[in-house]
Amino acid sequence: MLIAALATVMWAGSCSESDGSRTEGTAERSARAATNARGQDGPGSSASGTNFGNPTEQSEAAPMPADNGGTRGAPPQPGPAEDCGKDVQRAMRVEVDMYIMLDRSGSMLAETDSGETKWDAIRDALTTFVQDPESSGLGVGLQYFPLGVEGVPESCVSDTECGARGGPCTNRACLPGPFTQEFMLIPCLNDNECPTSSRGCGPIGVCEEDESYACYNFDQGCGRMGACLPLAGECLGFATCEPSAYETPAVEIGVLPENGSNLVDSLMNANPTGLTPTGVALVGAIAQARARALANPTHRVIALLATDGLPTDCVPPAVTTLDEAVDAVALEASDGVSMTPSVPTYVIGVFSPEEPEAMPKLDQIAQAGGTDRAFIVDATADVSQQFLDVLAQIRAGSLACEFQLPTPPEGEELDPMLVNVDLTRASGATETLAFVGDASGCGQVELEWYYEAGAGGEMTINTCASTCQQLQAEKDATVQIRIGCPTRGPQ
Repeated sequence: MLIAALATVMWAGSCSESDGSRTEGTAERSARAATNARGQDGPGSSASGTNFGNPTEQSEAAPMPADNGGTRGAPPQPGPAEDCGKDVQRAMRVEVDMYIMLDRSGSMLAETDSGETKWDAIRDALTTFVQDPESSGLGVGLQYFPLGVEGVPESCVSDTECGARGGPCTNRACLPGPFTQEFMLIPCLNDNECPTSSRGCGPIGVCEEDESYACYNFDQGCGRMGACLPLAGECLGFATCEPSAYETPAVEIGVLPENGSNLVDSLMNANPTGLTPTGVALVGAIAQARARALANPTHRVIALLATDGLPTDCVPPAVTTLDEAVDAVALEASDGVSMTPSVPTYVIGVFSPEEPEAMPKLDQIAQAGGTDRAFIVDATADVSQQFLDVLAQIRAGSLACEFQLPTPPEGEELDPMLVNVDLTRASGATETLAFVGDASGCGQVELEWYYEAGAGGEMTINTCASTCQQLQAEKDATVQIRIGCPTRGPQ
């Protein structure tokens, strides 16, 4: 609520490995999945032409062994890749789109230790991020929560302004008792929420000449500090609980830097108000991200939830506690990452150290959404820089580690088991990554990769987590796709 920002005021006046015993190894299944996803008959097929990249002396791909000696996903080991690979292409990263669901609840007006509000700090960070040359090529869209019900204003000074649907107005507080000069501001909606020493729950205002003083006697005013001006509140029923409203972007997903001006204009025109309908907002964000992925099957699309609060509005009818509300949001995040196409949820929380309960709850949502943990920004430090740093981390993790399969010439097919991935470091040294079948095979050697089904079933080249970290650290390194040699596994 807006009045919460007043705090204490003065009153005026009144990874696992295979055992190698299966008849079909992980590498075989991955290869078969890759070819099936492209409508081919399988490795070595020449149904629509020759295998793209096959060595001239090899008419079909070498068959996978039934038992590879206990090394998960390891195909036959050829000599050095340069002995047979004739086609080398620079790896093209999978295009990434980000749909940001940004909390604009009234608590965003709270000041940080630097004196600026959380809202201004986050808005500055997002503006810098979308204008950063490092974000070029990233797709970004934006929506806010809460969104209002039609006809209900964003702020109010009376219940009448909110109407029957949106009321009451939340510009109320427990009034001080007689002879009280300083009082902790306690927001309320009725007298039962106030201590017995209070005069009851009533509308409040601020003194015209010094807004650090609160007042409640609008007829008498604040004496030498001028009139008692009504304090704006929020209509309690302001937020819409329809997920479809949040699915519709305020700014549609578009590629940076071209979409940057649209995003900045929207941020400059948005203002904080209302409570925190986290669950329905995330449902809408995931739905928009999924629609984008279906329309662009070669893209990776993520949902980014940025908030300074926990779910307080539009909770399911059966939910009666905060823990249950968080459980409900986590379930929505889990549904998003498990659907096809999969939509992971990244979470950024802006909280002070005095709010320790927030971190595990946001971690729960992030973990359910497939992203391990939430990023927590300390509201008592430099919020803008911290938020920008987190965005950069998410950008790096999204852009650096997943690559498109090369496109073969017309009339030719790509044999997925004649593909190798090379890393050329800034020093000029080149190393071949080991193919480990799938994500569960990671952890065998230093540099590893696997095939993964994309949003539309297309296969992509993905690196294991530890390899991804190296790619992010090696800013001047390049990744190449080498065609023609049997795919190398761990050695």
